[in-house]
Amino acid sequence: MTTHLSHHNFDLLKSKVQFLSGLENVTAADCKIISCLILKKTKYNISETTIKRIYGFAESRFNPSQFTLEALCIYCNYNGWDDFCNQHIYNAASANEEEVNWLALQRNASKTTKFTIEAIKNRSGIPYNKTIKRQFINDYIKALRESDNTGTVIAAPAGYGKSIGLGHWVEEQVELNESKANNDIILFFSTSAMANVIHSGRDINDWLLGLLGYTTDNDIKALWDDKQRKGSKFYLVIDGFDPYTFKPESYAMLMRQIIDLLALNQHTPWMKIILSMRRSTWLNYKHEFDVVDNMLLNGFFADEPGINVPLLSPADVKTLCINLNQHLNRPNYTHIASDFNNPLFFQLYYKKYKENFMLSNVNNGTMYELIYSYFLSKISIGSLAADKLSVIREIASHTDIDNPNKGADKFALYNFIKKHNSGYQELLLNGLIAEINNTDSLNDYQVTINFTNQQFSSLSLALCLLNDHNNIFDSSLIEEINLRFSQSKHKLTILKWCILHAIKTGQQNNLLNLTACSFSPADKFELASYLGDAFSKESLAHDNDILLQYFKTDANDELFDYFFAPELLNKDYQNTLKNLLRFDIPDNKKILIYTALGIIAATSLDIDELYIYMVKLKSFSTIDIMYFNINPSECIDTIYHYLKYGIIKKEALTTLTHLCFSPPAGSQELKDCAQNDMLYLLGMYTMSIGNNPKKTLRFINTIKNTYKNDDLSGQNTAYDFFVKMIMTDTYFRMGDHHMVTALYYTVLNSNQKQGNSLSLFMESFFHSANIKYLLITESPIVKEMELLKASTEISGSKLAWLVVLAGVLKKEESANTNTRLYIQAYNDYKKVSYQCGVNSGFHNIHYQLTK
Repeated sequence: MTTHLSHHNFDLLKSKVQFLSGLENVTAADCKIISCLILKKTKYNISETTIKRIYGFAESRFNPSQFTLEALCIYCNYNGWDDFCNQHIYNAASANEEEVNWLALQRNASKTTKFTIEAIKNRSGIPYNKTIKRQFINDYIKALRESDNTGTVIAAPAGYGKSIGLGHWVEEQVELNESKANNDIILFFSTSAMANVIHSGRDINDWLLGLLGYTTDNDIKALWDDKQRKGSKFYLVIDGFDPYTFKPESYAMLMRQIIDLLALNQHTPWMKIILSMRRSTWLNYKHEFDVVDNMLLNGFFADEPGINVPLLSPADVKTLCINLNQHLNRPNYTHIASDFNNPLFFQLYYKKYKENFMLSNVNNGTMYELIYSYFLSKISIGSLAADKLSVIREIASHTDIDNPNKGADKFALYNFIKKHNSGYQELLLNGLIAEINNTDSLNDYQVTINFTNQQFSSLSLALCLLNDHNNIFDSSLIEEINLRFSQSKHKLTILKWCILHAIKTGQQNNLLNLTACSFSPADKFELASYLGDAFSKESLAHDNDILLQYFKTDANDELFDYFFAPELLNKDYQNTLKNLLRFDIPDNKKILIYTALGIIAATSLDIDELYIYMVKLKSFSTIDIMYFNINPSECIDTIYHYLKYGIIKKEALTTLTHLCFSPPAGSQELKDCAQNDMLYLLGMYTMSIGNNPKKTLRFINTIKNTYKNDDLSGQNTAYDFFVKMIMTDTYFRMGDHHMVTALYYTVLNSNQKQGNSLSLFMESFFHSANIKYLLITESPIVKEMELLKASTEISGSKLAWLVVLAGVLKKEESANTNTRLYIQAYNDYKKVSYQCGVNSGFHNIHYQLTK
């Protein structure tokens, strides 16, 4: 029976035990798990303390007993220690007998490297064969190879795909070696494999020689034999070079030995050392590398200190999606990439939908849902859940979310951390938080605790706010959000987390408080889209009948009304409105939804969709339609026939004209709400189709006198904006240049006072008004035309573009010119009208009264 303990074989055995136990890294807490697994499989009882000694978490003065070795080997499916050693023959005698050469070193290194790659494959959140190579890794290591530098660092937060990227590069190099295309040595391992080496006091150089299969300096003379190397390189690649699985003094020792290795080989051109680590590790320890000047440190981002790994590009996201499902429809990967550019978030989405990976599940609330579930699972699992949640709240309460690099002062939280240290350490290990040492001198000690990304930071702050309000989504919570974050760009994000929490905890009735939250038009659009998607997804995912009937009663009308603000009605908002149709709602609310969808179809010049909603509205009874002060069915019908055939139907115009002589007077008709805003604006636009600007103005003034006049109230609302846009077009058609100018500057000044906060949909109309102003002042309009075209391509509001093109054509025709502008406008007009199926004589009909 073998009595000699080979450190090489013992290290290999520990790695196999770790692998079979399904552990990425072995922590002190894992030793109990390993002990139980060994007992369950072998019936041999190896105590938790013994496992801790083996992995360096407890002091070990002696080698493990023969009983321990036998038990570990049997756990790893060997007959015993002798069998294990025979299958992994390694001793100095055999090494001396074997011809010592570069290829032998390459073969021995390949064993460890392949084992490490296999471990990475097994812990990959996405099937490894579906993951992608990272071009950044290839380019970066190529630059290292061609430089005189010995070492480099690849740094990024946890979840950026560092290990997967390195795994692909290393695997490719091994394949090149085996095909004889390359002759490099690749020794690749995880830092966790070095834990016991450091804890036992062994020198890292001796350990590395052991991995290569040799023990003496004479045995590795092949490394310095130029003839054998033939210009090849030795790559030492260490993954996860972070301190979280080490005692502080052990990691300091490891760091010193790596620095010594870099210093020793700074004039060794064939030696290349690659370290991957978390962002916080690099920021905290980069000063240690100042003693060596042979480091290649490229690619660190100015706005993201400590990161040189890029996020996924749209092309990367596209490749990943197709790898996972080759039958996917071709979505806009550029749009999806904004959600999935973080590899961690892509992985979370895949895990949730891996049984049927489709992108149809992606909506405005998808990433919030995934991150919320992931974050809380990392906090709420295990005996330290209460400690971890307390730590998260405390750090969040000391974090300035608008200055993410500042973080919470660790010194100020020293006593709190000491009390909850176990939970704190686990959060560090899990990569939710990180310590950053910004100390410049003894007099300026500054260590901050930062959340590792902005999403974790905003979610933690939301959890802190909710805790302060007893986890209730109430008016006082909204009031605090309005006060504390009125100038913060993160206000909307924090509110979204609170909404998600409210929906998941059955507080949907409390969401009425949202109407007290103030937002710009752009943010309101984003909030409404998120809210609709979150409601729909939660109700369908959990078959929540209570939630599905949320809008059935009048009690929640105020929140339902929130979805019909005129600034929201653009192409990107369609899905949100369609999601509302999934709810069990009465016919009058369905009519509002179909009306809003019809308006979006009209402004987008989607004639086929407009026809569908026209038919839907006609299917409702006259009694249902009479509920509304403006008949939406007649208006949508008129707009459809006008755009499609150039026909001006009189029914809606007659009804709207009668309203001028019998103004709305009922409480419902005069109620200041979003649905009335939408209907009155629909009426104004429908009147403008009649090509009688005076009647249009009379109708607008009737509504202003009876419903509301934001001019008099001094408000700068979206409703007021759209009223002024319709009036500007009406006066332009009348040739009243004075009123066009006055209205244009009123809107311009109002927008500037509000910080240019128009939504993309509103921007299209504003550019349209600007062009009309430039036309009447005979100013150049080419640049503004380009801005309008770009804006409409993003927002989808093609009607604004078509109307402007019609106006330009009429003006140029009346001037009897054949300028380049006329030719371009004519070509654009013909293209849009043809593609959208709009009546080709639209410009003659729409501007037949222009002077």
